[in-house]
Amino acid sequence: MLYPEGTFVDDVIVHRLGEDDFLLVINAGTREKDINWVRENTKSFDCVVEDLSDVYTNWRFRDAAVDLLRKLTDVALNGIKNYWFTHGRSAV
Repeated sequence: MLYPEGTFVDDVIVHRLGEDDFLLVINAGTREKDINWVRENTKSFDCVVEDLSDVYTNWRFRDAAVDLLRKLTDVALNGIKNYWFTHGRSAV
């Protein structure tokens, strides 16, 4: 995400969920600033911006932690590649 001058607002990961459905993964530490930037910069588009930060959790872990995570979820973790995602529930 960039300011008009070309300087960075923040980095973001974008997942395309469907034809017109996207999930932006933003930095939790700058959540308010980033959400405000997205809302301000989408006003001229026919779209809805929802802050679902409290609904989703982004887990990043090393290979050694996979065995521990398997005990906390029924999600098949083997097929998840770097920067991919899946939906599921965990016991945490």
